[in-house]
Amino acid sequence: MADFSQEDLDELMGDVLDGGADEESVAALPQLASLVDDPELGRQAVALAGAIMASGAARDEHLANIFLAASNRLLPEADDYYAYLLAGQLAFEGTKHWPRLAQGLDLRYYDVPCPSCGTNISLVFELAIAKASYIDDIGDTSPLQPLDADALTGIARRLYDTASAHGRERVMEAIRYMFGRATCPLCATEFTVSDQVLGS
Repeated sequence: MADFSQEDLDELMGDVLDGGADEESVAALPQLASLVDDPELGRQAVALAGAIMASGAARDEHLANIFLAASNRLLPEADDYYAYLLAGQLAFEGTKHWPRLAQGLDLRYYDVPCPSCGTNISLVFELAIAKASYIDDIGDTSPLQPLDADALTGIARRLYDTASAHGRERVMEAIRYMFGRATCPLCATEFTVSDQVLGS
C-alpha cells in the first residue's frame, strides 16, 4: 500500500485481530509510524501497530519508541481505540505480548475453553456471567468473580491505575474481570480468567 486510507487501516486491523500479524502487516509498521501525528488516522495507526506487535512481531526498537511516545500522547484523550493503545504500550515496551488483551478490554467479552472439561465458555463481563457458548439464551450460567481492585498487582495494577487516571471506568471494571475468577457452568471447575485468555 503506497498510502493508507481509512478503509486500508480498517481492513488491516480486521485481518490482524482475526488472524494475528503476518509479513504484510509487519511490513506496514514503518508506514504506520509515519501516521502517528495524523489528526484523523493517528490513533488507529498506533492502535494497529500495537496489535501487530502484541501478536509477536519482531520488535524494532526505533519504531517501538515512536509508537510508545505517540501512545503516551494520544491515550488520555483516546475514545474508540483506548483499550488498544493501553494494551499496545506493553508490546511497544517489550513488556508483554498479549494479543487478546485489547479486544477483551474493549468488547468486555471472551470465548475460552474450560481447562477441565474443554467446554467452550463465553465470559460476558457486561453481565458478569460465564455461560456455555452453545446455549443460545441465558440458561445455565455461573457468576464471574472480579478481582478486588486493591488486590491487583504488577501489570494488572499498572493497567488499572492508568485507566483510573483517565477516568475509564468500563476499562477499569474489565481489568478486574480479566484478572478475576470464573467457574465453568457445566463441570464447576474454577479458573483464573487471565490464565485462559492471556496464557499467563
